[in-house]
Amino acid sequence: MHVRPHPAGALRHFSQRLDALRDEVAAQLAGPPGDAERRAEATLALCRLMFGHFLGGGAAPVEQPGSLPREAIARAQELFDSYAWSLRASDAADAITPDALGAFFERSLERKQSGAYYTQADVADYIARATIVPWVLEEAARLRPQTFGAGGAVWRLLSARPERYIHPDMRHGADLPLPPEIAAGLSNPAARAAWDAPAAASHGLTAETWREALARHARCRETRALLAGGGAGDPSALITHNLDMLQLALDAIAACADAADLRVLWGSVSGLRLLDPTCGAGAFLVAAARVLAPLYRACLERMADFADDPLLASVAPAEQRGWAMRAALRENLHGVDLMPAAAEVCRMRLALEAAAAGGDALECLADLRANIRAGDALLGPVGEGDEAGAAEAIDWRAAFGPAMRRGGFDVVIGNPPYLGVPHAKRAYEALGYRTAACGNLYALVVERSLALLRDGGRLGMIVPVASVSTDAMRPLQELYAPYEQWHSHYAVRPARLFDGVDMNLTITLLRKTPGACYVGGYRRWTGGPRGDRRHLFTTLGYTRNPRLAAHANPYPKLGAPIEAAILERMLSFGVRLRDYVTSEGVTLYYHSGGRYWRKALPARLSSHYRPLTVAAEVAPVVFGLLNSQLFYWYWITNSNCMDLVAREVLELPVFPLERADAARFAELQAELLAAYEGGRSVRVRRGARIRATEVNYDLRRARPAIDRIDALLADCYGLDAEQLDFIRSYDLKHRARLLRDAAR
Repeated sequence: MHVRPHPAGALRHFSQRLDALRDEVAAQLAGPPGDAERRAEATLALCRLMFGHFLGGGAAPVEQPGSLPREAIARAQELFDSYAWSLRASDAADAITPDALGAFFERSLERKQSGAYYTQADVADYIARATIVPWVLEEAARLRPQTFGAGGAVWRLLSARPERYIHPDMRHGADLPLPPEIAAGLSNPAARAAWDAPAAASHGLTAETWREALARHARCRETRALLAGGGAGDPSALITHNLDMLQLALDAIAACADAADLRVLWGSVSGLRLLDPTCGAGAFLVAAARVLAPLYRACLERMADFADDPLLASVAPAEQRGWAMRAALRENLHGVDLMPAAAEVCRMRLALEAAAAGGDALECLADLRANIRAGDALLGPVGEGDEAGAAEAIDWRAAFGPAMRRGGFDVVIGNPPYLGVPHAKRAYEALGYRTAACGNLYALVVERSLALLRDGGRLGMIVPVASVSTDAMRPLQELYAPYEQWHSHYAVRPARLFDGVDMNLTITLLRKTPGACYVGGYRRWTGGPRGDRRHLFTTLGYTRNPRLAAHANPYPKLGAPIEAAILERMLSFGVRLRDYVTSEGVTLYYHSGGRYWRKALPARLSSHYRPLTVAAEVAPVVFGLLNSQLFYWYWITNSNCMDLVAREVLELPVFPLERADAARFAELQAELLAAYEGGRSVRVRRGARIRATEVNYDLRRARPAIDRIDALLADCYGLDAEQLDFIRSYDLKHRARLLRDAAR
């Protein structure tokens, strides 16, 4: 591949120029009417040209080249020639790599109509590892339990060298002595003034505070002790404790004591059948290939230590890398997309992955025609006796017979469309979808994925956080309920997982067998070169969901055991705020917007304030509750983290409010309102059609009063000093920078 000098940030500049060229070409095309059709045609034609350019500029795409004018082709080639290109990111810094092909295609979609977004590599890689590796080890344990089952040799690797399987990011600084001013707070929550400052680089990761670093250090030591004591002895534990599971699988292959063990692992890898039912440009399938190919290669290398094997004899050592990648693409991976163009781009993207490993891209492209198909994953027969359906439906048994004859796919992963379908609810209900009432395509795709997944199989999807935090998604939550599952949650501020997606997201991992439920906290991070996104998945943690029957939300976002303990304590009184709602009394108005703080006032400032009328004698206590950091934590833990809706207010677990010191709460209410008024400002917002007056508050002035409210509430709930310290500091690193704007 030719490489030319290029400026820093070449990919960003290339993307901008390519998008502009696409729009210019679309405007020149004859063909179908409508901007969307011409844009789609221009996008696909440019993708085909990019594919050819990756192969050296002279290779003709196998599929139809489209109808680009010669001038447009010349301009595209001129653009391509002005940048460095590489099939492998490691070959040249800032080169245009095959990832740019998929990103361009999905960036060019009409997102409001498709609900599709390009998945960045770290997200797809995490989901691929956390589904493929556990399934491979489970299948090996089923076939040869003496080696791969509980107590077997593979799990003794964890206890023998626990450090090897704990991510370096998790271990960073965990065993170093602490500065005295930091160590002082370990036994005394009142001595933690320095904990919210940035941690020293020796102890903390990028952008970590001391508080965050210490929590990570504690988790690292707990995990290390667990592994050393043999406490993680099954594949699901690899997810729960966020271990380097791919490294463990590679070590298990290298440690095979005999050929029989190795054949079992080889069969588990080569027999895996994986599906992305809405594959788009193939981001998840690429990630899956990058997990599977090293497993194939490790098996081939280990075979050399045993008796001659016919397979080994047919694959020369120099060819093993390319052979392993092609085997993963040909044997393991399957995809479906509603758009024929997406299926074609997906095949190109996977073929380039084969080329990067030294294989023949055009041969691979031909192989992939049977595995990557165009069609509607929500339609078509799955089980025996199902009707064939519409023309665009997938006949799953005919298209993917080997997988379906075994009861379904072993692994299903992906990023389904986030698209409301309120007018199609009845149509999907008629097709038997339990999640039709959810009114969104992603719920339907998850339901179909579970139907396509064999018993014991693994599912991994990234979906909106509403999937596990709103009543509208209760049918989907009921589908999840019987199975072993993990849910981790990702904020949209200050940085986001997907460009252009202004919604909070959840990664759901599920094993289609009964088991425990684990949840994570609501994770924020900063973007850019100096941000901490690179640590996002290596420092991930899960907490066992206590599954509290009395709680309104079956899937609270709990990032640590202390949060589960706080929630259980709040619920222990058996009282809800709705028990104090009356038709006559004192009306308070809670702000339904705002992402970083919760606020309620005695007056309604705008239509974003919702009324709540309570008995006069408890009104100051309710005011304190709705303005507290405790309520902010409860709201984040149980909501979609964007809107404050009635459920989170009315179902708030409270202590018997009539027993509280109403006079003291009234004093704190007056203090807080005075602080609000002292930091009050008014801003006029002018839009294209509306003009609105917006009242903002400087919450830095209010925080001392809110801290006192939280201390009083902690006494009422019976929270200890550690729990109060947690509540007061919750999410403070990111909130502190935005206190003034948070009240909007």
